[in-house]
Amino acid sequence: MKIRTKNIINSIVLAGTLCLSSCSDFLDKNPLSAASTETFWKNENEAKNALAGVYQTLVTSHWIVGFGGLRTQMDGLSDDGYANASWPDLFNIPQSGDITSTTGGVVRNYYTIPYQGIAVCNDFLKNIDLVPDFDDTLKGHYIAEVRFIRAWHYATLAQMFGGVVLVPEDVDINNAQLPRSSMEETVEYILSDLNYSIDHLPDEVYEGRAVKGSALGLKMRVLLYNERWSEAAQIGQEIMASGRFSLGNNWAGIFDGTDQDANPGIMFSIVYQAPTMRHEYDRMYGDWASCAPVMDLVDEFECLDGKRIEDSEMYDPENPYLNRDPRMELTIVHVGEDRPYYGVPLEEGEKPTDHIWQKGLFLDQDPPSGASNSDQDIVLIRYADILLMYAEAMNEANGPSQQVIDAINLVRERTGIEMPPIVNTFDQDGLREQIRHERRVELAGEGLRFFDIKRWKIAHIVVPAQIVPGSVTESTPDGTHRVFEQKQYLWPIPQNEIDQNPLLDQNPGY
Repeated sequence: MKIRTKNIINSIVLAGTLCLSSCSDFLDKNPLSAASTETFWKNENEAKNALAGVYQTLVTSHWIVGFGGLRTQMDGLSDDGYANASWPDLFNIPQSGDITSTTGGVVRNYYTIPYQGIAVCNDFLKNIDLVPDFDDTLKGHYIAEVRFIRAWHYATLAQMFGGVVLVPEDVDINNAQLPRSSMEETVEYILSDLNYSIDHLPDEVYEGRAVKGSALGLKMRVLLYNERWSEAAQIGQEIMASGRFSLGNNWAGIFDGTDQDANPGIMFSIVYQAPTMRHEYDRMYGDWASCAPVMDLVDEFECLDGKRIEDSEMYDPENPYLNRDPRMELTIVHVGEDRPYYGVPLEEGEKPTDHIWQKGLFLDQDPPSGASNSDQDIVLIRYADILLMYAEAMNEANGPSQQVIDAINLVRERTGIEMPPIVNTFDQDGLREQIRHERRVELAGEGLRFFDIKRWKIAHIVVPAQIVPGSVTESTPDGTHRVFEQKQYLWPIPQNEIDQNPLLDQNPGY
């Protein structure tokens, strides 16, 4: 069940340009300044165009920020990947710990761009009642969609900064000087938007829009990330019992564009369509390797017997890529395997980590260029993640159970992967580690690992355990270790935002 927006692509191009042209910084976010209430909001079609502008904010935020956005590039901040390109300013953070309140680039964008999206959402909600003779049911759907997307943007902010400024719809965001709310208040605000969306979004397939399952999936993630285990598990049970989603039969097709239409495993995605809506995912990760998987991630994949490499007789250190979980080959291109698009083997030393991401690449094309029409959709919420979140929530709330084991095994045993099932012999700590392992191999390259190791409070352990590729030399035989300081569990509020809003307070350590 793919949540599509291609039927409103033309509106997105028009309304997105209109809505975002003036969004240059936090104090310049009036999203529809070019469309005054005197000339806009006159009919249902204009409301639809404005809604398209709201969806466009997800496209914009995906490449700069996002709750799992930037997808693969975000894994360069974790122990799964190495970001070796200066764009988008993620390279220096784990390599040098270079992050301060005056750091620009992605640090500033991570704060400002979600607020740009929030401004677009607030403007829509403030003006939607101006549309005359608007069908109440359709208007309710529109409002629910916008509140879902606003919740997405606030969740993005909360993940990186903690409690943030909650901007009321009737406050001019260009002149807003408000204090930060607490993390608890921020989460409750996000949940209030999602609860409205859940109550008002359609449950059936609704072409081009978020649906009830999308809002339930985000609500579950927000609850889980804030350790509200029982509530998260309850949402997981509701999603599973609905029968609306399933794992599907084509694991790679979920990501590479070959099996995304009506895929039952996709609960929400950013949808692209060339030539008007396209991206450079293939060039960034299949050619440049702007972020590349590290060997530590490769070692996490089990052998075909379901055992870790240190325990399996099937593991051969001389041929480490043989007899492994099928998801490894579907996720990673390794030395000796043909490079994407070029048909020649990847050679040792050709790329910094000797690996390239394969997950998500559309391979049936020439070497991608700036003019390439990569338009596979970027999946943001999928059913396998729901099952693993459910397993984690249930284990944390109640300890091991067959329900937890069954959810994990659905992911492991599905068609095309068919890894051996695990059995219910774990204590709570052991099952916790198994669930974290399952999340790492199943969700690798999807931009979620960084948020996982942050919320598990292990980032300061696992990131510095990684050595910067190429840093082992005669003068530095131990290599240079990557950096994650305790303060980095929250990023700094950009200093210029504090200068412009004296009611803002800074996160500790900055």
